Amino acid sequence: MDEVRFVIWDLDETFWKGTVTEGGHTYSQECHDIVVELAKRGIVSSVVSKNDAETVDKILKANQIAGYFVFRSVDWTPKGPRIAALANATKLRPENILFIDDNPMNLAEAKHFCPGIQVANETIIPGILADPRFSGKDDSSLSRLSQYKVLEQKRLDEHNSTDNIQFLRDSEICVFIDHDVESNLPRAVELINRTNQLNYTKRRLPDDAEPAAQRLLQELREYDTTAGLVYARDKYGDYGCIGFYALRDREGMKRRLTHFCFSCRTLGMFIERWLYERLGRPDIGIVGTVLTDIKEQARPVDWVTEVHNASELGRGPTSRKKLPTLIVRGGCDVRAIGHYVDGLFERSFEEMNDVADGVGLRTDHSIFLQYALGGISPEAIEAAKTLGFRSPHFSSQLSTLVPGDRAVVLLSLWSDGRLPLYRDRQTDIRLPYWLPNQPANMLDADLVSGPPVPPAHRTYLQYLKERFLYEGEIPVDEYRQILQGFNRRIPESALVIVINCPTYWHDGPSGDRYSLIREPALNEVGSEIFSQRRHTAMLNPHDFAHNSADYLDFFHFSRGVYFRMGRHLRSIIESYSDGPHEAKGLTD
Repeated sequence: MDEVRFVIWDLDETFWKGTVTEGGHTYSQECHDIVVELAKRGIVSSVVSKNDAETVDKILKANQIAGYFVFRSVDWTPKGPRIAALANATKLRPENILFIDDNPMNLAEAKHFCPGIQVANETIIPGILADPRFSGKDDSSLSRLSQYKVLEQKRLDEHNSTDNIQFLRDSEICVFIDHDVESNLPRAVELINRTNQLNYTKRRLPDDAEPAAQRLLQELREYDTTAGLVYARDKYGDYGCIGFYALRDREGMKRRLTHFCFSCRTLGMFIERWLYERLGRPDIGIVGTVLTDIKEQARPVDWVTEVHNASELGRGPTSRKKLPTLIVRGGCDVRAIGHYVDGLFERSFEEMNDVADGVGLRTDHSIFLQYALGGISPEAIEAAKTLGFRSPHFSSQLSTLVPGDRAVVLLSLWSDGRLPLYRDRQTDIRLPYWLPNQPANMLDADLVSGPPVPPAHRTYLQYLKERFLYEGEIPVDEYRQILQGFNRRIPESALVIVINCPTYWHDGPSGDRYSLIREPALNEVGSEIFSQRRHTAMLNPHDFAHNSADYLDFFHFSRGVYFRMGRHLRSIIESYSDGPHEAKGLTD
């Protein structure tokens, strides 16, 4: 049978001997001690009794047990509907609730109104603590009981409110997303494996703790995975860690949630809907029945406030004022990092590499900065479209920035170190370009006797050979000129954060280290140009890699590297947001 998380006690001839209204009762210390011990195991108790509420209240308080019961229901109405309402109030599955009563009719009534509920008569009491269903887990601080006390008070206030949405707004709900999942991995595993009604993907891990942790760690290590534990608090109290998500975001593929699960103790607060919107409504395969439609848009969740430090959870909805604009421009590196800071901004824009017919379109090249800020002819754009590019690749939100704007620009230009340029003979447009399994100079590709080429790639190659000239990598001096133009165009009031190119790579399995050739020179130019800005920072990815296992391949680090970079980036942005003065230590 299912584990028991909640026990509903009858009183007369069950929790104590005798009937209160028929000559008195004999208080049971055994039952008293069981309720206390269950609370220490994280198993909470309640009362559903046909009795006089005032008399019962006096007895429970006199014996100092009243505080161990939540949602007490003491009146003369039938027990079945009250038990069903109680199950709904606790947000638990009926299968995780046990009702104890000496009257067989009451037990049958409970099962009728609350299908799935476990029931037992008073003979179960002596063996409860030894029954494996009641093992629970150590909660000597009574945190779970405290959480249900919070839920009980909220339920009372909600019942007295005439407008549920206004009640939610008045509740001062705050949420903190902690991306350091590895530091609380057991809670993430618990949420994945034990939640049901608000577990949207239901991708379970192994039952044993160690294999479960190792599998989740392997998932989290992927460079294109972002993840977070969700903590919640409102004016009634602290709910602790109530949710977990993991999101895959790889170039050329749909952003997809692989885990999305929440504790039922915050059901009705709609934090899951708020987070789904906060994550940009990614693709998700919803499995089985869930209690909240996260895709509903008719009623925006405007009563949840995100805070950006765990310490802010207790301060109500007054958190740090958001900065106006974040512009993230680059490849998968800044895509992985920007996730950790976009909540600090009123609006954020991603200008990322793209994919067409399996061809990576590397707009994280400085030449695209030049086009976006300096303009380009319609004829040149049409020539580029024949290679898979689109008009938006040649524009940028950077061009909308004006003096005085408090914007943050997160910039990566790794392609300058790796990709050659090709020049169109007719329009002079120059494009960084590369097709899989082709020579460094793709104009040398043999379309007749060479390796098989997919039809779309063959079309691109033929067009490239007919119209374009090979130029090779961008000269360092030209790279300097483009960055100088960018620096002049972006207002001094904006903060520019540059992710340096890696200068070497580790082969994880072998541990061999490979030095890169052009990247150190490009980083030196960036340091020369951007150090002239009032607000700037340059992050070296190697500073955040702990060992060779953090180097996945020549282009990608582990998620841990991006998480550590994101955490550092957050501190830089928060320092910048403190005022218009030059923030100390922004240049790294």
